[in-house]
Amino acid sequence: MKLIVLSLVVASGARAALGQGLDLSRAYAAELRADAAARTSELDGSDCGHDGKRFVLSDGGNNTLYFGGLVQARWYGNFRDVPGPSNDFTEGFSLRRTRFDFSGTILDKRFSYDLRFESDRGTGNYRPLEAFGRYNITNEVYVRFGQFKLPLNREEILSTSAQLAIDRSVTDAAFAESYSEGAEVGYQ
Repeated sequence: MKLIVLSLVVASGARAALGQGLDLSRAYAAELRADAAARTSELDGSDCGHDGKRFVLSDGGNNTLYFGGLVQARWYGNFRDVPGPSNDFTEGFSLRRTRFDFSGTILDKRFSYDLRFESDRGTGNYRPLEAFGRYNITNEVYVRFGQFKLPLNREEILSTSAQLAIDRSVTDAAFAESYSEGAEVGYQ
């Protein structure tokens, strides 16, 4: 009988200790949620973070900055017939593209900008690919000025991040207009 009473006392003490542990963990979780809510309220209505594609900085009004990048790596292997004792197999990795993208709006939601910088494959220095501004006069009519790709064929104006292959076709290499500096009026 004493053994049964002693085991009931021990079991109720363990249950009380377990309840205190659960209460402490619930209190800790509530404190973390309150701290997170206080920190997000310090952003003062600005929209900052990741939108699923790239990082966003915004003042909650007309000024936004989206930034992201792209790295395309390539492994290559080359077999060749070389007379003599030299190595007839060469392999290794290379960075095909390394790019930084910046875009957004400034002063007015209708005025946007786009800047793209890509590393040169020979020197590694960054050079501007695209640098243009765009002003939407109406929902259908816009003016774009700066350096951008001419809209001649779809394969060329499609971003390298949206292509299925790492390079464009031979046909595109023959007919592509690539980048040009100027201004255009467009209708969409």
